[in-house]
Amino acid sequence: PVPAVSNMEYFIDTDPGFGAATPITVPGNTGDVNSYSVNLNLSGSLTTGTHYLCIRSKQNPWSLTNIVPFTATGVTPVTWLYIKAQLLNNQTQVSWATSQEINTASYEIEHSTDGRLFTKAGEVAAAGNSSNTNNYSFTHQGPAAGFNYYRIKQIDKDGSYKYSVVVTVIKREGIHQTIIAPNPVKNILTVIEPSSVFAATAEIYSSNGTLVMRKTINSDVQVFSLPVSNLPAGSYILKVQYKNEKKAYSFMKD
Repeated sequence: PVPAVSNMEYFIDTDPGFGAATPITVPGNTGDVNSYSVNLNLSGSLTTGTHYLCIRSKQNPWSLTNIVPFTATGVTPVTWLYIKAQLLNNQTQVSWATSQEINTASYEIEHSTDGRLFTKAGEVAAAGNSSNTNNYSFTHQGPAAGFNYYRIKQIDKDGSYKYSVVVTVIKREGIHQTIIAPNPVKNILTVIEPSSVFAATAEIYSSNGTLVMRKTINSDVQVFSLPVSNLPAGSYILKVQYKNEKKAYSFMKD
């Protein structure tokens, strides 16, 4: 007679060796596996694409029982509707909305003054599982003078996380010297002048002293931007001509 099934195990794609795969409980210890089914939790463990589920049983000796091809698809835990930030009464109101959430645990609001180094500013509980629109908001009490960057860290119940896009607000109050940001920059270099300080022209020079851009600034503008996306990566000097003087500021282009 055929010996009863005493053990079962499975592995995905790569065989770890006989007896070293993930065990499956034999139903009722009867050895009868006809019409037997088992749920396997594969969330977060596979890349998107085709994989192979291999099941084997131990009679005498181990033998491969079945191979099942399947496709793993990426699941987005959150469908974002928007994220925005605005300065109100010297506080930043960060708000966002989602149209779907799967196993979300919380949202951490992160803040930066340079767009590169972020720190946690607060946390808001998430809906968990929802197919409805969910609106969230957080008030940051202490935005710095100048640029303030915000992003949302969406954390799942299993500890995995993803980041939202970065949004920016500018706090003009308290600025006592010219600020250029971001630095390093990829696309747009923004310049903020202190109150009552106005630029006439802005010039960008390469590291070897070649003039690569010149822009005339309106006399009443204290915040202006320079498009630098077409510049090669490297170090540059921004020279700003004011009414009675010219100042130079260095920056990096990514």
